[in-house]
Amino acid sequence: MGMVPDSAFNYYKMKLLQKAKTSLVGPLAVAKSDDIPKGSQQITRDEINALKGKAMRGKKGQPVPRETPDLTRKTTYIPEHIHGFALHRKDIEALQLAGNVLPTAGSNASNRAVLESVEDMIFNGIDELNIKGIYADAGKSYTVTDNYEWNSTNGNPLNDVVGMMGELTEDGLYGDAEKRLILSPKAYWAAHKTMPNSSLSFISQIALLFKNGMNDILQAPATANGGATIIPEDAGVLAAFDQEVAERYVEEEINLRQYAETENQTFPFNVVTYQSLDIHDVNGFVKLDNLIEASV
Repeated sequence: MGMVPDSAFNYYKMKLLQKAKTSLVGPLAVAKSDDIPKGSQQITRDEINALKGKAMRGKKGQPVPRETPDLTRKTTYIPEHIHGFALHRKDIEALQLAGNVLPTAGSNASNRAVLESVEDMIFNGIDELNIKGIYADAGKSYTVTDNYEWNSTNGNPLNDVVGMMGELTEDGLYGDAEKRLILSPKAYWAAHKTMPNSSLSFISQIALLFKNGMNDILQAPATANGGATIIPEDAGVLAAFDQEVAERYVEEEINLRQYAETENQTFPFNVVTYQSLDIHDVNGFVKLDNLIEASV
């Protein structure tokens, strides 16, 4: 018996990747870069730290000032996110002879592990590779006042999100940029409570502040083992969605690869992706804290 038939493998791969695409949250908060060359292991680019001059104004024909900006050459590595599983020869024989469905427990576990790795990189970065995260390294912060947490009687999520927007745009930047609000699951659902003396929910009014409405308000992902979330349960992040703020470099999207039979009569499979995150301006992200009171 050979490897998994192409038709079965392609279906298996389609279902796994479809689940991966619909499960990822972090990539929805960061703009994807332009296509990068296949095989790229790192991206190097110049970033401007500060401009030293000003545009000239006056009569035409005057000498033109030439900018000599303060530049930093930055290299971003593209890590491998990978996890594998195996199918026994007898499972594949059953598929070929009787049309049985392939077991999915291993593939689902590997898929979750790779998804968590990508999510954790986006939110918390990878210190050893100098990759910053949109939550862990956010340049700005907003903390809800004690006794005004969203799951308390006094909580007002709408007023807080307006305050967060002000924090993000106070420098005169990113006012026109699309924005994403990522909340811990508990904070996300606390924002669904009804406003005082109204039949409207807070989150329905918050959605009006975003270009794409509710599609721009996301729940932070859970870890592969369930229970905990990638960010604290009382936290969130407001992100400016723009390539000038941050880019996600993708050399290879999440993929499923199969290999020849081993001496143990199993066929190895790998779920793998090569992608990285490059934050150009940490001030394009606001770290949100104390959104809910954990004891309530």
